[in-house]
Amino acid sequence: MQVALISGYLKDVEMNLKDPDAHFSQGEIYDSYEKGTDAILHERLADKYYSTDKNIKGIAELRRILRNYYEKYDFKPEDFQLDLKVFLTHNEI
Repeated sequence: MQVALISGYLKDVEMNLKDPDAHFSQGEIYDSYEKGTDAILHERLADKYYSTDKNIKGIAELRRILRNYYEKYDFKPEDFQLDLKVFLTHNEI
């Protein structure tokens, strides 16, 4: 079930690469399965696209979530390089 759920959302993300809501949902799913690195990467992508869309509410919510994830998974923001193409080509389930 876990792999099917993640795979389904990942396909949605691949079809809608710049959809912040798709990345947000994917990040939440990865977090629910304790996959911190993947959760953070998707939330950072969502943040990037919410920023592009100037969605202030989305940006504020994501930054709060990211702060929680960094603490929960013992990471710092600088531990992550945001490169969409590299991430999507190397993120296979």
